[in-house]
Amino acid sequence: MNKQFIEISEKINALSFRERLMVIVTVVVLFGFIWWNLFALPLLDKTKRLHKKTKALETEIITINATAAAIRKRIEDGVFKTKQQKLTLLKQELRKVNELLEGKTEALIEPAEMFELMQQLIFAESKLKLTGMKRKEVKSIFSSGGSESNPEQQPEIYRHVLQMSFEGKFESILKYIQKLESLEWKLIWDQITLKTNEYPVIAVDIEISTLSDNKNWVGF
Repeated sequence: MNKQFIEISEKINALSFRERLMVIVTVVVLFGFIWWNLFALPLLDKTKRLHKKTKALETEIITINATAAAIRKRIEDGVFKTKQQKLTLLKQELRKVNELLEGKTEALIEPAEMFELMQQLIFAESKLKLTGMKRKEVKSIFSSGGSESNPEQQPEIYRHVLQMSFEGKFESILKYIQKLESLEWKLIWDQITLKTNEYPVIAVDIEISTLSDNKNWVGF
């Protein structure tokens, strides 16, 4: 093995500076091509599928809320005021819809817990280095018009977005993302960006979010 290494080293040393430079560039490009096709592309495809799935969940929640709003409007308009029995049935229907909405959001992690958990998992994976963490502005996922006109009747669901930046080797990053996917809570993957400035260290920027009926980052 050492003899082969010495022979290879001698062959490389025998090359001109330009030829050695071309060999180095070829090796770097080859490693970059292998890394991109075997590791980076599959990871990006996976996060795209997760993003599509969580977007579908958010759309379903919005649809359910719209149904509940329509039922409330029918009650407020007094369609069944003269028919107490039908009014009672309508209220029962509204209660079921609200329970369904609650069921869709209860699996999502609370904002404060998400903030703490993301840091804990970074520190647990000691090979990763946290370079930045930022909480974005909290916004309602529904139109603000309904809640302002009747705040007591209109339930609100808020999106809490967390931006994180960290760096490390690909294996450590993959392990960290797999930990996030295996959590009992659901996280909404909004965006993930991979870049490498100094191989094999990879810099990662992710943006994840969760939904909550509480507008504030509780505990902060």
